Amino acid sequence: MDIESKYQARDPWPRREGQQVVFILDARNSFEQKLLQGWIHHHTSSGSEEFKAPQVCLNLADDRRAIDSGQLVIALALPDDTLVAPLRIAWLPAADDINAGPRLRYLLFGDPRHPNARRGRKIIEAHPERMHLIAGAPDSVANLRQRFEQHHKASDTEAQREFGNFVARQAALVLDIAERRLQGGRYKVPRHVADSLLASPGFND
Repeated sequence: MDIESKYQARDPWPRREGQQVVFILDARNSFEQKLLQGWIHHHTSSGSEEFKAPQVCLNLADDRRAIDSGQLVIALALPDDTLVAPLRIAWLPAADDINAGPRLRYLLFGDPRHPNARRGRKIIEAHPERMHLIAGAPDSVANLRQRFEQHHKASDTEAQREFGNFVARQAALVLDIAERRLQGGRYKVPRHVADSLLASPGFND
């Protein structure tokens, strides 16, 4: 299956009735970012529609790095009915890797589920079936803001930044759930979600 066929298999645009869309592209590198942008473009009916849909690129899968939600804060300054749609590339390991478990070569070439750009291109050329396009469950800015205000207390000067971080963590959660369904295995709460729980007054009570 080539890239165009993968793009065609599923539409990343959420169902909507005239609402605007903000895409969160969870990409580890520029190659994954271009794949996700190509997916959006493939299903765009007009150039103006894509132009009106901000695309914010974040690296949500790396638990070692803090989320930089500055661009997301700007993109979220849209009407409350705007839909936030998270997207990610998921890579399945080869059958031999699944059966054998982690190997020494993981230390040399990295986890096959998290390839760098160069290795990702090789996987698509030789084994395109191992690359999957993931769309997390979308939600409206209004719903996200309501949940944020129910469980978080932030001063006026910090509210926008904290809300951006909250939305990014929610995107990471729905993408992790979607990827776990594909990858299999027991679902683990990612660090970004753990941070969200710890920042909640209700959790600490």
